[in-house]
Amino acid sequence: MKLFTVLVFILGISFSAFAQEEEYSLPEYLENYTEKDVKHYCWEIHKYDKDKVDYPKEWENQSAVFLRYDEQYELEVLEPSGIYNYRLKVTHLAHYRIKILDEAALENFSEVYYIKGAHGGYKIEGDVREIERMLIKIIKPDGKEVVVDSKDIIEEDNGQRKVAVPNLEVGDVLDYALYTYDLTYSFFYGLIDQFTLNRGYPIKEFRYAVFTDSDWNVQFTSGEHDLELKEEKVEFDRFSFKLEKDNIEKVDATRWNYYYRSGPYVRMYVGYDKGHLKNQAGKGKQLHTSALETDDILKKYREYYAGDRRAFNEYAAFKGYLKRKYKKEEISTKKTLEELYYYMRHHFTNKHYVYDRYHYSDPNYYRKLTDSEFTGHIIFGLDRLKVPYDIIVVVTRSSGRIEDVINSNQTDYLIRAKVDGEYIYFYRPSPYTRFNRFPYQIESTEGYVVESATGKSRNLTVKKAMLPSTDYKDNVSKFETSITFKEDDMKVLNASTKATHSGQQIESYQYDVVDWMQMIWDENDLYKTKRWGHADVDKSEDMANFRQAQEDERKKAFEAMARDHFDIGDNTKLLEYKTLTTANTTNDHDLQYTFDCELSDLVKKVGPNYVLKAGMLVGGQLILDEDEMERDVDVYMNFPRGYEYKIDVTIPEGYEVKGLSNFTNDVDNETGTLKSSAELNGNVLTLSFVKYYKHNFELAKNWDKMKAFLTPGGEFLTKEILLKKKK
Repeated sequence: MKLFTVLVFILGISFSAFAQEEEYSLPEYLENYTEKDVKHYCWEIHKYDKDKVDYPKEWENQSAVFLRYDEQYELEVLEPSGIYNYRLKVTHLAHYRIKILDEAALENFSEVYYIKGAHGGYKIEGDVREIERMLIKIIKPDGKEVVVDSKDIIEEDNGQRKVAVPNLEVGDVLDYALYTYDLTYSFFYGLIDQFTLNRGYPIKEFRYAVFTDSDWNVQFTSGEHDLELKEEKVEFDRFSFKLEKDNIEKVDATRWNYYYRSGPYVRMYVGYDKGHLKNQAGKGKQLHTSALETDDILKKYREYYAGDRRAFNEYAAFKGYLKRKYKKEEISTKKTLEELYYYMRHHFTNKHYVYDRYHYSDPNYYRKLTDSEFTGHIIFGLDRLKVPYDIIVVVTRSSGRIEDVINSNQTDYLIRAKVDGEYIYFYRPSPYTRFNRFPYQIESTEGYVVESATGKSRNLTVKKAMLPSTDYKDNVSKFETSITFKEDDMKVLNASTKATHSGQQIESYQYDVVDWMQMIWDENDLYKTKRWGHADVDKSEDMANFRQAQEDERKKAFEAMARDHFDIGDNTKLLEYKTLTTANTTNDHDLQYTFDCELSDLVKKVGPNYVLKAGMLVGGQLILDEDEMERDVDVYMNFPRGYEYKIDVTIPEGYEVKGLSNFTNDVDNETGTLKSSAELNGNVLTLSFVKYYKHNFELAKNWDKMKAFLTPGGEFLTKEILLKKKK
């Protein structure tokens, strides 16, 4: 789930490159670079010299090394023109030089992708691309240079720009540059860039620069990491901001690593503010480095705090709905709030959702439902019910600490109410959001509480508070599977599985397995709104095709899920599937569905006997790589969780089972649990496998304790049983 969208329109202008040579004069502005200028900057001024390449000797054991990693941006805004608010110039130059040291890196860099309109880690919407140029060459170990013909470089690949790198080999140096120049039109004018310095490969030479004129406010933070951004007034009305660092080690761990918490990073905001840098010059205030401030929070969220007066009619309709549903039955305040949330979710999101999805690709269709309007309706109800509330402003755990977020556009929020001493949470709606639940991405995060002692939005104050974490016992995926051998071919298995997901586990499966159109139509019936798109309402061929396309997509999702569950690829054949609940209403707290499959490649015939790869029936389990055995980085996971498998295998008549003792595990410590067993009752073999991750965070010093249950969990997949023919 995407918790927020950062507006990342970029603006452009630049000045001189990092270095120049007297015999060749580069244009003053990056926007004026020709292909020859780009080649000169990347391949002459910063040319590769194998005799001068000097990186730590231990890096020879790495998969690849970035010898150079250089990104530059130029930013300029033109005054309002015509119907547009501002015309924005965007210029970007990136230069990467990578030493390929093994087959894995060779495969990774044999094709390079980037998104049209994207620059670095962010994307410009509505841009008009004036220039898009990529230069690629391969440098062989003997120094021979092979330049890739430019006509072979750029091609479309399903929305991405695909760059094929021919004849690349281990030992080669891949040297390429991306140059783009855009004109964009937008009512928002600012740049938010963020990146971590530690990547999947070590970096010998890292260079990053932003060039601006005086009409910009530049903000920078690196959290608690010791990184220096050098600011310089290049000449009158021109400024540069540069970060330079050498010998950057690769990231220590890629699994369960929130990089913005574990390593050095940079966050940069450059926003149009006419005359700002000129006015601050000489005052030592060009850079704002304290990141998110109280005033930033209040400025953005003041409008969210107040109730919406337009909510009167909708709240009156809600009260009428309650009266019809419960008649004279008394319900608690908490139950009333639950009904309020689902009623307003339907009003703002689900009532028109089929219509919205049908018209999604129509550029002339646009329905605006604001978060603040929904929030205002919920707060109106809280006021009427005399329930105290506040607003909590947060960022995702993977984004790091909220203090280090550099702009309020990167924050998210939720309403917190207090009923009978218990906190109740309201998260902004999507078709699947649930009452008193918020996304796992913001569990156990510290946020800013926006509150008012008087209940008025003009008297707001800000303090700190921590959002709670769920318990692993509340977030369980449970699978109950019955296995039989096919009568005419014992090497083929029939598997019938019922899956039940609770808590935060639901989201991983809900979008794939739920018949979302039927879910919405059921809500339409509940709230007596139009069942738009239903076969009884719309009998058109176009809508019939749309309905069939949605079911086809659901079938594909079930097929992919079944393959992932058993982890034997195309040897899984989906036969039937059925969704039992949606986990989307006041009554369905769990997501349940069934799927029947035919499995092959799990049974091998050995003479008159059969060997069953029984451990594989618990699905894909985590297997740690050799380089993951040691860990210095703390462990960050999405949420505490559990997985429970119960597999009943019906043993064919005339066979006895051998090898059951190999399936026993019993590990339980402060980080997690693994319990497994195999038991034969009559002709039914029952395999039990339970794995719990007790927390969403563990210190690096606890890694050995985690390995204590992770390692045997992976080894369980290798366990086999022998079905021996009785004499």
